[in-house]
Amino acid sequence: MCGAKHIRPDAAHIIDEKEWKSKDKKGNDSKFNGIPLCPNCHRVFDEVLRPRLYKALQDFGATGLPSKWERNNKISV
Repeated sequence: MCGAKHIRPDAAHIIDEKEWKSKDKKGNDSKFNGIPLCPNCHRVFDEVLRPRLYKALQDFGATGLPSKWERNNKISV
């Protein structure tokens, strides 16, 4: 998102790994469920963008959204 090119980017899950694996009959966490992001963008995606995207899609009438998108999925200190 920011354009930084890190040697080892973080793999941000679009849908939380546990929720993805529970719906995927094979139980694998597909490469289609990840976005390579720098650590800062990964945190912004998890804490800010996913909850806002959830609200916008819900307000638009979308159904079947991943339940974990509603709030930050990380435990903050």
